[in-house]
Amino acid sequence: AGFSSWNTNNAESISQVIVALCSLGIDPAKDGRFITSDGKTLLDGLLLFRLPDGGFCHVLNGGWNSMANDQAAYALVSYWRLENGMRALYDMRGGRTAEEKSAIQAAIAAIGSVSDPSASDYKARLKAALAAFRAVDTDERRYVSNYSVLASAIGLVGGESALDTDAPYITSISVTKKPDRTRYYVGDRFDPAGMVITAVYSDGRIETITGYRVSATGELGLSDDTVFITYGVLRTSVSVEVREKMPWDGEGTKDDPYLIKTPDDLVDLRYYIASKNLKTADVYFRMTRDINMKNITDWKAIADNAAGGFRGHFDGSGYSIWNLNGSTYNCCGLFGRLGDGAVIENLTIASGSLGGSYNFSIGAIAGEVVADATVTIRNCRSFATVTGNFGIGGILGQIEERATAIVENCSNHGTVIASRTGGGIIGQVGPNRWKNNGAKAEVTNCYNAGKITGSGTWGLGGIVGSCRLGGADVVNTITNCYNAGTVAASAASGAIFGSAAETAVKLDNVYYLDSTNQNVNGIFTDDGDDKEGTLVGTAAAKTDAEMKADAFVTLLGNAFAKDSGSINGGYPILNGQKARGEEAPVHAGLEIGTAEELKNFAVRVNAGESFKNKTVLLTAHIDLSKYPDWTPIGRYESRQFDGIFDGQGYVIDNLYSKSGGLFGYVGTNAVIKNVGVASGEIGASNLSFMGGIAKWSNGADFINCWNGADIYCSGWSGGIVGTVRDGGESIIRGCFNIGSVSASDGAVGGIVGHLSASGNGTDVSVLVADCYNAGTITAADNAGGIVGRVQAGHTIKNCYNAGAVTVNGVNILDGAGAIASLVTGRDVIINCYYDSGIVPCGVSNGEDAATGKKTAEMKSDEFLALLGDSFKADRYSLVNNGYPLLVWQKTEDADETDDVIAKIDAIGTVTLESESTIKEARSAYDGLSDELKELVENYDRLVKAEKDLAGLKKAGEIVTPDTGDNARVPVYVLLSVGCICAAAAFRGKNKRRV
Repeated sequence: AGFSSWNTNNAESISQVIVALCSLGIDPAKDGRFITSDGKTLLDGLLLFRLPDGGFCHVLNGGWNSMANDQAAYALVSYWRLENGMRALYDMRGGRTAEEKSAIQAAIAAIGSVSDPSASDYKARLKAALAAFRAVDTDERRYVSNYSVLASAIGLVGGESALDTDAPYITSISVTKKPDRTRYYVGDRFDPAGMVITAVYSDGRIETITGYRVSATGELGLSDDTVFITYGVLRTSVSVEVREKMPWDGEGTKDDPYLIKTPDDLVDLRYYIASKNLKTADVYFRMTRDINMKNITDWKAIADNAAGGFRGHFDGSGYSIWNLNGSTYNCCGLFGRLGDGAVIENLTIASGSLGGSYNFSIGAIAGEVVADATVTIRNCRSFATVTGNFGIGGILGQIEERATAIVENCSNHGTVIASRTGGGIIGQVGPNRWKNNGAKAEVTNCYNAGKITGSGTWGLGGIVGSCRLGGADVVNTITNCYNAGTVAASAASGAIFGSAAETAVKLDNVYYLDSTNQNVNGIFTDDGDDKEGTLVGTAAAKTDAEMKADAFVTLLGNAFAKDSGSINGGYPILNGQKARGEEAPVHAGLEIGTAEELKNFAVRVNAGESFKNKTVLLTAHIDLSKYPDWTPIGRYESRQFDGIFDGQGYVIDNLYSKSGGLFGYVGTNAVIKNVGVASGEIGASNLSFMGGIAKWSNGADFINCWNGADIYCSGWSGGIVGTVRDGGESIIRGCFNIGSVSASDGAVGGIVGHLSASGNGTDVSVLVADCYNAGTITAADNAGGIVGRVQAGHTIKNCYNAGAVTVNGVNILDGAGAIASLVTGRDVIINCYYDSGIVPCGVSNGEDAATGKKTAEMKSDEFLALLGDSFKADRYSLVNNGYPLLVWQKTEDADETDDVIAKIDAIGTVTLESESTIKEARSAYDGLSDELKELVENYDRLVKAEKDLAGLKKAGEIVTPDTGDNARVPVYVLLSVGCICAAAAFRGKNKRRV
């Protein structure tokens, strides 16, 4: 509760409002207009600024402030005076007499007693109340707090002159037609369009009225559910629904579901359930295309910690989710926990890996079903690998107590790895060691083609891992199912289910490939603490040929079809099942293709939108020349970028900025990758913390980035990032710099200027790997080709420097190092090299573990092998003057040159049939630039081939002297076979050519 000014909630603003309300006789602690939905008053809001040692601060967590103290004192005194029936704060007269107090109270009471306009004596009582008010001294009437009610009531009946007449007046109002719109989003304003208000008069008349007032004139909030309509003292209301504006298109209804288009939409769904308590019962979601999650490396499932789980309806519409990966969290799948009423359908998890050795409740579609819930999963498939301890399932991990999972028309094609319980469709039914838990599974028209492995000591099965302690009255059913995937052999494993304890499992029309496991089921009794479960029915083994036969499809039932397209190894598929297809492209909620769109993105971040866990994609090269002083994305540390920015190999040109690089501040969760700044100038000689990609990192990862802009600074700057100050472990990998970095002071590097030891109580550990610098690095002191200043705890690995690194200060302390300037004892330099003809040492202050090489050595295949698989050769020295390139760097000119050379080599021995190959090679050669033509080492072979072909064509042509009907017939000789095949034209009616 409170008020703000200059966008700041502060003590003074609240105090002034309290004083104003008290002066009007309005109690700020009792008037509902100034009380929050959770009961907080303005006084509560003011006391938030009270300091423990006395006094008040201006803003929260601020220090003692004299103005805040003064204003708070005024507010508290004003309220005390109101509470004790005294005059208002600025009414300087003395105390009221007993007679004055009595008259005021009598007037207030008289007005309060006139509350029913339909009463027969209503006008008379109004007249009496008016007399009581006028009995109060004129100077004291301001303290009759409810006079406005009296004035409004008198106005309603027609004014004071009507009090002595029988003229009819309105006694009540009501809403006889609701407004056209009753559902709103937060921030909307109430719209009365279509609403009809009807008045009842004292003489019985009923009429529609206008001129009423609506209580909700401002923006609606989540706590608003009623809008009041007033007409004088009369009031009625209309109910409204106010929702938070969702980030998805649609309304969340069955007919208009929320639309899921990108990974960001799934992230938002997770966020709104976890952080905003989104209620999902009877809420509908629908995918509109395949979704590739490859930019999210450790997925945290939707509703994984929600007590009631996800209770909505999620329709995949036959689309797939690719690269669903996560290794940290329990209760993990696309969904974590499913609650009562949840339906997940028509969805494929096309690839990914979920879980780890010690995780539990892991399933590609969902981790678990919460207690007392009934859920349905149908028409779903998984190709992901799921790994863990208990409750590891291809489709669903585990079912909790008294819950039922109905799984229909689903299949698993991925690997299930479980150390305790795991199954192809469901990992475990029922919690461990909970007798009569009531958990139940109904699996119908499902199959498993994936590998089920791991020790599986409690239960490992092709369809279900283990049914645990459901109780004598619980019957789990597996109907019209088959398993064609191998199941690791153990005492507690089976081709269909691994084990059942103190519950029943009914098998009906169930089959398994005879080579998958010798047993239908295994046995596990927890060292005798549990009784073996009851098996009703059995499953039949089939040979490979039998399972692929038409008769087996018929045997399974109408839900299955023959695998005529060989999408399942020949084994039956489910009706409507399609091939997995090619991996979908990555899409994002924000895709940027123009300079204006990039600027708008920066504006959003700089306004406080962090994009945490969201992906932003570049879709084109961006020229920023229209923005001569670029404002970095994340200009302030309090408003840093914390999402995933994937440049997709595109570059930024003409980046000119005095305040940072492409990004300013980036957070712990941020990943910046696959983007380059190709040209521009960044920084100023009197400013620090500059970087081509980012000026300041609090633990972000930088992957496959590069800089070609020139950087000018005081210090603490680098080609890729200026400084890394916080965020624990982070990575700078696959990056290079070819721009110059010039500092009037120091701590500058080609890749990063400064790696801090710690920040905000967090140890900082940065791995700088597979990077190189070819730019010129200059400072007064402390300059490094890769890193300038390296404080304790960092690793520089597989890097090289081929750029000039110099210092030009007067008092040199750290100097210039080809890899780093200052290195402390806890830093590690591994497999790093430098051109010793350019910079004399690898590390100028600290242990020098880098190796110097001659220029020719650094351009050799042997040096390329030393660097490792992240590098490749700069063929023809077209990109990096012959020094190694990173594998992801484009070498279009070299590729084009090699393509021409290969086309010439493909000519081989010249025959008349070589003409098209020769023409193709000539066309490719002519398309090269003059510079590249010089690199085509076998060009003379192309020239010779063209001459040989011309000679063949000339030597092989025979010309007959005939004219007239006998047209000249060219005959080409295949000299390469050493003979001449001549043909003549025959005269006569029947001409033919041989």
